[in-house]
Amino acid sequence: MLDRFLRYVSFDTQSNPTTGVHPSTAKQKVLGEALATELAQMGLQNARMDDFGYVYAHLPATPGYEGVPCMGLIAHMDTASGASGANVKPQIIRYEGGDIVLGHGEVMKAADYTSLKRYIGQDLVVTDGSTLLGADDKAGVAEIFSAVEYLVAHPEIPHGPIAVGITPDEEIGEGADHFDIQGFGAAVAYTVDGGELGGGQWPGFLEVTFEDLPQGDYSLAFSGRGYKSYTQKNITLGDYSRHVVVGTGDATFTLGDVNGDGAVNEKDRAALSA
Repeated sequence: MLDRFLRYVSFDTQSNPTTGVHPSTAKQKVLGEALATELAQMGLQNARMDDFGYVYAHLPATPGYEGVPCMGLIAHMDTASGASGANVKPQIIRYEGGDIVLGHGEVMKAADYTSLKRYIGQDLVVTDGSTLLGADDKAGVAEIFSAVEYLVAHPEIPHGPIAVGITPDEEIGEGADHFDIQGFGAAVAYTVDGGELGGGQWPGFLEVTFEDLPQGDYSLAFSGRGYKSYTQKNITLGDYSRHVVVGTGDATFTLGDVNGDGAVNEKDRAALSA
């Protein structure tokens, strides 16, 4: 996986919020073409990159699991526009504690990055300080590709159909603008983008789509293990579809009122993770 990641960060895939085109930079499609080719060489079906720079492929289910709903794995290939993504020079260091002197005047201070203490004695991949590294999210791309490659090499591991989707322009907020949801074909999907080893990303929001509902008034009620029940009333559907923001609008309604103060906010997030 490390070699794959280091290969990916050698591609400059910086997105640009000012161009008004999709993808926002043509250089993202250079990596996109390489990724589509790699997926095809692994043996995934219908590996391709579309005109907007999105990369898709499908891993068929193992025998007997064809009826299992398709699971999607998604990551993005672009890097942030705030720092250069060209000529990245990764360093692999053994972290022994304290500040990390990257180079070019850049220092990762242990006081600012308190999670570093959990990685004492481990190897870390860092930038040389002259550019960003690109782990956001080429690490996610490498993880997904390594996972599906392993499944291809081990057909004795049962699994349902798996869809792979790699997007451009996530860093400028346009990663989903031209995503082919129907062609992707997943019933549920996981975004592999950040988070610590062994952990996961915060469940910030839940998106649910209802199709072919008659016009009228509706209420939505949510409940589930680990979540506080929530009901959104007075939703009126006219002769058009509606996107309904449920909860407080801060993308944390699924957390519920964990601390019992009558509001759903950052305090509940802190309480749940304490």
